[in-house]
Amino acid sequence: MASPTRADAAPAPQDAGRVWLRRWAQSNLIVAVGCAYVFFILFKDLLSLEAREVAAAIVLAGWQAAFLLCILSRRRLPWLWPAARTTAAVVFVGWQLFFLLVRNPLDFWYTPIRDWCVKEGIWDHGAGRLIDPVNDATSRYANFNGIDQNWKMFTPPLSRSAQFLAVRIEFSDGSDELILSDEEPDPHGFFRFGGWRQRKLEYQLVFGDPADLPLCEAYARWSLRRWQAGHADDPRTPSRVVLLRRDVDFPKPGADPAVFPPAEVYTIGAFLPDGRPEP
Repeated sequence: MASPTRADAAPAPQDAGRVWLRRWAQSNLIVAVGCAYVFFILFKDLLSLEAREVAAAIVLAGWQAAFLLCILSRRRLPWLWPAARTTAAVVFVGWQLFFLLVRNPLDFWYTPIRDWCVKEGIWDHGAGRLIDPVNDATSRYANFNGIDQNWKMFTPPLSRSAQFLAVRIEFSDGSDELILSDEEPDPHGFFRFGGWRQRKLEYQLVFGDPADLPLCEAYARWSLRRWQAGHADDPRTPSRVVLLRRDVDFPKPGADPAVFPPAEVYTIGAFLPDGRPEP
């Protein structure tokens, strides 16, 4: 049986066209996502919105020209396509190494570095404009990808207090009931398994950031529903739900580790039973 000739083995023009169209669409999607990631996440505070939009448009337009050049020169430069993929991999690996080398020192010594630069009079003369954008870009990259470099667990000084969320339900007859968070430990014996998502949510709300108001409203409604489900026979009518922050100080070194001072209580916000902020 005769072997196929070069002409027989060559793909049909329409098949080649579909291959290049698929590559064009895939590459444009990758470039568009990359532009959104770089200009609207990493450099969000470094450039104005108009500058970021123009930069993204230039990159997208430049990619169209580069892709057309790749199509026109593919037969003459067969190494161009593999070289582009290799270059992309090298850029990514290089950025990742740069991120690791930069992020850890900034996590450890950002404040000492800034204070030293301010003392030497170079922070406002170039050092700040160089360090702050790098710090913002790498921290956004770490936060977006969930690869934050945080060593506080292993470095002194250790925390001397902890904050916990609590809810006080007030009733129309003047009585109230305090509901502690399941995350607040009992000093005499405590074991916790799971619940880390709830702990992270409550830690986010415990400082009362105005941007978290919708979450606070939802938490107030959820707390009231949970109380009503466990006290179906209670005839009292809830009139107010108050979110509280309980600051618990740890025993000092040498003191009885099971004896905690009374918690300091601060009001985060007050809500009506339907979750709306109190007027």
